[in-house]
Amino acid sequence: MKRRSVIICAAIMAVAAYADWEQLPNVPYGVPVGAGAAITYSYDQWGERPYDTVWGIFPDPQLEITYFLYYDCVEGAWHLPNEPAVNYLVNTAITFQWMEGGVLYVIGYDCGQHKDMLYWYDLKEELWDDEPIIDFSLGPRPGLAFRANPTYNREMQPIPGWLYCLAGGSKQFWRYWIPTSLEPVAVDGIYPGNGALIADQTPLFIWQEEPDATEYRLNVATDSGFGTIVIEVITTTPRYQVETKMANGEYYWKTAYRPSHGDWTWSPVHSFTLQGSWEKLEDIPEAVGEGAALAYPGNSFGIGDCLIAFVGGGDTDWYVYSIQEDRWLDRFGPATPNPQNIGSGLAAHRFFAFDHGTPWAIFGENSNVVSCYEWGSWLPWGDDPPEPLGPGASIASGKYFSKPFYHYIYLIVGEEPQNGTPRNHFWRLAVSAIDEKQEHNQVSGSQAKGSSSARTHLRFGADGVVEYLLEVPANVKVAVYDALGRQVAILYSGNQTAGVHRLKWTPQTSGAYFILFDTGKEQAKLKVVVR
Repeated sequence: MKRRSVIICAAIMAVAAYADWEQLPNVPYGVPVGAGAAITYSYDQWGERPYDTVWGIFPDPQLEITYFLYYDCVEGAWHLPNEPAVNYLVNTAITFQWMEGGVLYVIGYDCGQHKDMLYWYDLKEELWDDEPIIDFSLGPRPGLAFRANPTYNREMQPIPGWLYCLAGGSKQFWRYWIPTSLEPVAVDGIYPGNGALIADQTPLFIWQEEPDATEYRLNVATDSGFGTIVIEVITTTPRYQVETKMANGEYYWKTAYRPSHGDWTWSPVHSFTLQGSWEKLEDIPEAVGEGAALAYPGNSFGIGDCLIAFVGGGDTDWYVYSIQEDRWLDRFGPATPNPQNIGSGLAAHRFFAFDHGTPWAIFGENSNVVSCYEWGSWLPWGDDPPEPLGPGASIASGKYFSKPFYHYIYLIVGEEPQNGTPRNHFWRLAVSAIDEKQEHNQVSGSQAKGSSSARTHLRFGADGVVEYLLEVPANVKVAVYDALGRQVAILYSGNQTAGVHRLKWTPQTSGAYFILFDTGKEQAKLKVVVR
C-alpha cells in the first residue's frame, strides 16, 4: 500500500472567547436605533487617516431622516460627520470600500425622492454622492457586500472592486462595477489603454498630443472595422470627455490629427471593454425576506472567493456564492442553529495573514446565540448576546489593536422585541482568531509527528493517531471535515475522563482535512494535508 505524505500545518486554531461583552458609549444625539439600522467596520488601508471606525445608518421614521454617524474605535467616542443625515430611507444596507481611500456605500429606498438609490460617502472629501437604481427594486431585507478587485491597477483595470447586492423581497442578486474615483492614467499616451477593462460609463478619452496639430478627431465603434460608430467628434485638444452613458460591451477606438490645411493622420486601433453599473447574476435559490444578510468572507470554504447569504424569513438554509463559477452552490453545510429572523446579521473579518475570513452571525429575534462558521459547523462563540435582538440588530467585525490575531465583534441590538422601542445600546466582544503562531512541519509515512502547545495539546501523527489532553472530565466530540466543510468521520463523541486520549484515523484519499475538537466550552482545529 502506498504511504501518503502528510503535512501538518496551522497547528491549532482555537475557537474560544477572549472576554465578555463590553458596553461601549451609546449611540448619541437622541438617534433612535431601530428597524433599518445597520453598521459596518472600516479600517485604514493606506495610512492616510484613521479609518478604524464603525459606521452606522439609523433611519428615524418620526423625523423622516436617516442619521449617519461613526464611532472612533481608538478614541472610543461617537461623532457626526460633516453631512450627518440623508433623506429617510427604508430597505437599507451598508458596506465599506477600502481600495481607493475609503468609501462607504449605502442602498435604500429614498422616501423623499420615491426612488431606490445607491449612495456613497467619500471619507476623504466628506461628501455624499448618489445615483438611482433603475435595474431592479429593493425590498425587505436587502444585503450589500464589497469585494476588492484582486487585479486592480490604475492603468489597465482601474476598478477598485464590486458591490454585491441581494435585492430583498425576491431571489434577485446583482453585482455593481465600481468605477475608479482617481484621475485616469494614460498607458503609452492613451486612455483607456489597449485591452483595458473599465467601469466608468462616461469615460475620458486621452491620446498623444502632436506638436503641429490644429485639430484632432476621435472615432469610437463597436466593431474593429468601424462600421458602427458610436462617437465621432472633432476637438482642438487630445482628450474628450463623454457626457452620455455608454452601454456595456467591447469598443474600438482610434484618433487622427492634422496640421493647418493638411490631411488626417490616423493612429493605430485600440480596444477596451466597458462593464459598468449593475449586472444581474444568478438568482439565489430562495426568496429573501426579513432576516436576510450578505457578507464577503473571501476564501473561507476551500472553494476560492465566495459570498455567504442568509435568506431570512425564519429559514435555517444558507447559501454560498462561488465567484469563480458565478453561481450559487447547493445548500451548503448544516442548517443555522437558529432560524434567521428579523434582526439577523452577518459579518466577516479578513486578517492580513490569511486569505479568508471567518463568517460571524446573529439570528435576530428569539435567538440567544452568536455564532461563527468554522470548517463544517456553526459554533457558539463566547457569551450570548447581551440583550434580546430585535429589528435593526446588526454586527460588524474589526481589529483588536493590541493583539494581531484578535479582533472585535461590534453589535447594535435594534428595537426591543416586545414593544418596538428603539435602543441605542452599543456593544463589543473581543475574540481570538488563533491561539498561537502558525507552524509548518512536513512529515512522511509514520516517521514524524506534528504537535502544538495549545491548551488541548491536540496532535496528529503520520501514524494516524489523534492525541489530546483533557485537564478535566468533559463531553467530547472529535470529528474530521474535508476542505468543503463536509463531515467525513466522527472519531469520538461522548464523555471522557481527564488525561491523555488517543484516537485512530486513517485518511483514505489525498486532500486537506480539519480535525475539530469540541467540548462545548473549548474548541480547537488542526489542519492536516494528505498527499
